[in-house]
Amino acid sequence: MHTSTRALATLMLSGFLTSYGLAQQSDSLRLDKGTYGLSGSLLCSRTGSTSSDQVITNVTAACTYLRFITSRLAFGGRVAYMYLRTSSGDQYSETTSFGIGPDLRYYAIRYPVPVFLGLDVFITSGTSTVMGTTHAQSGNSYATLSLGSDFFITPTFALEPFVQYQIGFSGASTSQSNTVALGLSLAHYIFSE
Repeated sequence: MHTSTRALATLMLSGFLTSYGLAQQSDSLRLDKGTYGLSGSLLCSRTGSTSSDQVITNVTAACTYLRFITSRLAFGGRVAYMYLRTSSGDQYSETTSFGIGPDLRYYAIRYPVPVFLGLDVFITSGTSTVMGTTHAQSGNSYATLSLGSDFFITPTFALEPFVQYQIGFSGASTSQSNTVALGLSLAHYIFSE
């Protein structure tokens, strides 16, 4: 790597870290009663098996709206779209569903980096198809517990890395699913003055 390229990369990284640090210090304290937040997340997974040719693809996109009701507690709602495809050889099934439900966050630490515990419950409704033919309407319910943090990259935008544990209950049977996932949200905050 050329010296000028290294110098430019170092300068850019220094600028980013400086602006990140300044934004983080001033804005994490502004998460207070009356602040609104809007965030979006995307989770994608693809699972294969060494003992069969089965492949499971899962995509979840969600949008969350929150309002701080105290300096540490935020309440709002969540809307989600989920796509699940299971394939084995030439056979496949797909499920698409939409969900809605309440979302609650408690900010255990507010400064210097806000850390939150989240709980949301939502109900989904969707359609299942096998080999392109619609077979059933499906309804499921989910409870999700998450642990995450807000890293402010500008005065009003934050990246929110999180780890979540989700329990899913199928409305069509007595089956239950348990999922652990890592994710990243982008959040926009409108601060109360």
